[in-house]
Amino acid sequence: MSASQLKPGGYLYIQYAEEDLWHDRLLLARVGTSTTKWVIATPDDDMYIEDFSASCEDISAVRLPAPGGGLPRDAQGAGAYRFRDRPTGRDLETLKREAEVLAQSESLRYGADASDVDGWYAAEEAHGFKKGDKLHVTDESVIAGRKGVYVGRTAMDEEFTLFMEQVSAIDLPTYRKKDQSMEESDARTLAVLRKDGKRQCDFREAVTLLAQVSFEDWRVPGPRTTSWCMQFLGKKNGPMSHHEWWRTVAKLAPSDYGVAEHEMIMRALQDGLEYDQLDLVNLVLCEHLVRRAQLIEYYHRERTRQEMSLGSGGSASKGLIEHEEQDAFMGTAGLTGSLMICPALVEHVSREMERQSSIDKQARKAREERALRRK
Repeated sequence: MSASQLKPGGYLYIQYAEEDLWHDRLLLARVGTSTTKWVIATPDDDMYIEDFSASCEDISAVRLPAPGGGLPRDAQGAGAYRFRDRPTGRDLETLKREAEVLAQSESLRYGADASDVDGWYAAEEAHGFKKGDKLHVTDESVIAGRKGVYVGRTAMDEEFTLFMEQVSAIDLPTYRKKDQSMEESDARTLAVLRKDGKRQCDFREAVTLLAQVSFEDWRVPGPRTTSWCMQFLGKKNGPMSHHEWWRTVAKLAPSDYGVAEHEMIMRALQDGLEYDQLDLVNLVLCEHLVRRAQLIEYYHRERTRQEMSLGSGGSASKGLIEHEEQDAFMGTAGLTGSLMICPALVEHVSREMERQSSIDKQARKAREERALRRK
C-alpha cells in the first residue's frame, strides 16, 4: 500500500495488536506532510489522529478495502466492525472541515509551518495564472470548504475571478499534474449533495465547486465561457433569477426573439447544477447552451442600442455615448455589465469578424485584378 492510495474520504481496515477484529476507518485529513499520520473517523462517531506507520506497535495490520468496500481476500474470515451508513455529501464535507482544523493544530504543535500544511492554489489556467500557482487569498474571495473562488484585480484595476483549491504541500506536485491523468468522466461530475434526504444543492455554493479542466480535443472554437457564465449567474442568485431580471429590464415579452429559448437554457443550467450536480464547465453541451444564451442577450443589447441611437434626435450617437461614458466615469457596470456576455467571447467574435472582413477584402481585390487583366 503506497501513500498515494490514501486520500481524504477513503477507507482503511485496521487490525490492532492481539485482536482478530478488523476496524473500519474513514480517512479525513493528512497531518502535515506525513504519509502515515491521518485524522480518522470511526463507526462510533469518534474523530482522532492515528499513525499507520510500521513503527506503531498498537497496529498489527492495515488493509485497503476490496472493490465494493468489503474486506480484502486475505482478511476474510475474521470479523469486521464497520460503518452502518458511511458518511456522504454534506455530512462528509463537514467531517473533512473539522478534521482539517485538527490536522493543522497537530502540525503546529510539532513546529510545522502552516503555509507548508495547506495553501490556496489556482485550480485553472486563466488571467496569467497556471494551475498550481500559489494564491494570496483576498477578503473578497469566496470559500466553501477546500474549494473557492479567488477574487483579484488586474494591473488596470479590473476585477477578475479564478477557481482555487486548498492543497497540502505534499500533494502539490501531483495536483499540478492532475489534468494530465484525470479521467474525463471524473471531470464531468460532482459529488452528490443532499438536502432533507433529497438530491439538492444551492446554486451559489455549487458554483464554488466547479473546476475547469483542460482538454486537448475541446471541440468548441474560441474561449471557454461556461466558467465565466457560472460565476456570473452565481452572483445573480441563479439562472432563473437572472432570466426574470433580464426580461423585465429589457422589456421583453415571452413571444420576443429568443426569450422562451433563453428561459429553457437557464432552467437547464440550474437543474444541471442543483439536481444533476454536473461539473458544467467541463461539458461541451453546456458551452453550446451558454453561447446561445449569450447570443440572445447580445442581440437584444444591440437592438436596444440601436433604438437609443435612433431616438436621440439630431445626433445618432449622442445618447449612446452619454450613457456609456457616464458608466465609465462613475465606475458602474451599467446595463452592459449586467448582461451575461463574456468579454473574452466578444473579443473573439470581433477578431473573427476582422479576419473574415480581411479575407473578403482580399478576395474582392483578387476578383477585380482578374477582371482588369481580362480587359
